Amino acid sequence: MTDCVKCPKCGSTDCGEIIYGLPTYELFKRAEAGEVKLGGCVIMEDSPDYFCRNCGHEWKKDWLPMTINFDKIFHSGDPVRDKFLSRLFGIFGEELVRYWCSCPQAPYEDLGRPTVYAPGEMRGHTLDFTLCHRKTGKIFVAEVKCELEFQNYRYLRLTDAWQLEHHRNTAFLKFLHLTRYPESYKVKVRGHEVHADGAVLIWGSITPEGRRAVVEKYGFADVLSVEMMANDLRMWNPAGWSEKITQLRQWSNELFDSFL
Repeated sequence: MTDCVKCPKCGSTDCGEIIYGLPTYELFKRAEAGEVKLGGCVIMEDSPDYFCRNCGHEWKKDWLPMTINFDKIFHSGDPVRDKFLSRLFGIFGEELVRYWCSCPQAPYEDLGRPTVYAPGEMRGHTLDFTLCHRKTGKIFVAEVKCELEFQNYRYLRLTDAWQLEHHRNTAFLKFLHLTRYPESYKVKVRGHEVHADGAVLIWGSITPEGRRAVVEKYGFADVLSVEMMANDLRMWNPAGWSEKITQLRQWSNELFDSFL
C-alpha cells in the first residue's frame, strides 16, 4: 500500500505507483507481486502516476482537485487568528468525521458513541466514535484529537508517538490500553453491547512517519486524519455536503454581522 495515497474514484487506499523506464529484474518481481505497475519505457506529459488495485483506476497527481492543507489554514503566522479558527473548527470537527463516515466510499461507518467499561466498573467512559469497517465488519473504538494551534502548533501534524503523551486523563489512558487489550473491556453503543476488535486514532493531520510510530508503539488498528476526511468530502461531494458548509458559513456571517 502506498502511504497517504487514495484512489480519487473509489476511495480505496490499496494503491500502487506506476514506474516508467526500462525495468530492472527487481522491478519485474515487484510488478509480478502487484506492488507496482510497469508503465512502459516512454513517459508522456499526461502519463498517470498511480493505480488502484481495487477498481483499476489510474491517475496523475496533477489531476487531483486542490487539496485542503491544515498547515496553510491554521498555521498562518498570526497566532491570534489561528487560535480563533482552531476553536471555531473544534465546534465542527466531529461533525465532519461523522459526515465522512456516512459516505459509502469511506472504509468505516459510524455506529455511535461508545461507552467503555473496565472490569467491575458501573460507570464507564464515553468516547467519540465506534467505527465498523465496511469490508471486514470489525468494530473499533475511536478517539479524535484535533489540536491545531495548541502549544505553538506542536500537535497540529502527527509526526511521532510522543505527541500522545500529554493526554493523561483516565478516558484516554483506557482508550490506549484497549488498543492492545480489547478483550479486557466491555463496550456499549446506544445501550447494546458490541465486541470491540481494537482502536482507531483520528488526528488533525498526519504524516506517514507519525502514523507508523503510533501504530508501532500503541498498536492502533488504523490512524486517520480529519484533514484527509475533509479532502475526501471535497472530492466525493456527497449529497448535502456543499449545502451544509454554505449553511454554517451563513450562520457564522449572521453572528458577526449582528455586531456591526
